[in-house]
Amino acid sequence: MSLQILEKFPTHLGKQIMKSSKSFIALNVEKSGELPLTASKSGGYGYFPKSKAFPTNSDGQPLYLLAQLNFSELPPLPSYPTSGILAFYVDLYDDLIGMDLENYKNRSGYAVHYFENPSENSYSKEEQADFYTEEPEYVVVEGEYKLTGEIRETLLLQDCFEFEQYYGKNIYELIEEHFNDATDDILDEIYDFVSANDGDGKIGGFPSFTQEDPRIHNKDLQQDILLFQLDSSYGEGIEIMWGDCGIGNFFIHPDDLRRMNFEHVWYNWDCS
Repeated sequence: MSLQILEKFPTHLGKQIMKSSKSFIALNVEKSGELPLTASKSGGYGYFPKSKAFPTNSDGQPLYLLAQLNFSELPPLPSYPTSGILAFYVDLYDDLIGMDLENYKNRSGYAVHYFENPSENSYSKEEQADFYTEEPEYVVVEGEYKLTGEIRETLLLQDCFEFEQYYGKNIYELIEEHFNDATDDILDEIYDFVSANDGDGKIGGFPSFTQEDPRIHNKDLQQDILLFQLDSSYGEGIEIMWGDCGIGNFFIHPDDLRRMNFEHVWYNWDCS
């Protein structure tokens, strides 16, 4: 990770920023043809054992695979699984893609499943395709794409709840305090720096938003950390789009993550 941007900050602030460094898995989206059911992917059909009821919304319509992470294919990250499949499903018949702005923990429009030992007989692609008798109204992932990952380091330069906790003010206040008339230019450089380092999505690290972190004004959510993020991504046969170039995030309490308990994961997305 290039740290040239830190040269623009006062020495004491640069040192404080360096102390915020955190490891995460940067995800890359690749067009890779048809993938196995168990592959790390975004879109398409995933591994789902026949011993479990396939996820549906409150109207009984099937949810769609947003992404699944096969941790045996990904580099190890402390506190996160090293094996098993973690799958994220969302409601593509709902204009908010299953998100409930009044209650983020209302999971009637999305589902998160962790399959610790993905060796059971799964619904095939053909069987899953038969579940979908109506065309989705709001598509996020156009196609099926391979997800690969690499360990990177990130600095706390995202406009998020952790930033306000760490610095005691939001990023706009901090940058204006040190750069005055150059604030907008520095913020643009920070955005480019963070975007280039984060990849097409991530596991762990600090979340990014196109609007505002919902945890800032909701104390019930402030203990939770980023589990998984999928950004909008397009070009060269790839199209993942949250509304108008948005970002989707899934959060988890650290205690639940340590116990590999994904029953209370909640979800947010926003766009420009």
